[in-house]
Amino acid sequence: MTLLVGGTALAVYWLGKRYEKSSAATIIIMDVRHAESVVQSILEKNQIDISIKDVLFENNWSKYKHLFAKDFSQDDFAAFNRFFESCAEMSYARNRM
Repeated sequence: MTLLVGGTALAVYWLGKRYEKSSAATIIIMDVRHAESVVQSILEKNQIDISIKDVLFENNWSKYKHLFAKDFSQDDFAAFNRFFESCAEMSYARNRM
């Protein structure tokens, strides 16, 4: 009986973690696409002003990156870190305008 309860609890935990990782991946993809669209609009206008959308509303990568540590190589992980650090710098610069 204890083994059955323990196995069920483990399965529920594992499925919850898998769902959390899937949700985090979706959120991060949405953040990347949004940042790309903002950068594209900056390049098209060839200027930055206060009317430009914020690049990052919230740095979700810093919140969820631990879920993907095993999935990426060190270089890939570093590239994601640099991308989101750059987005955060752009957001900070925009907010200072």
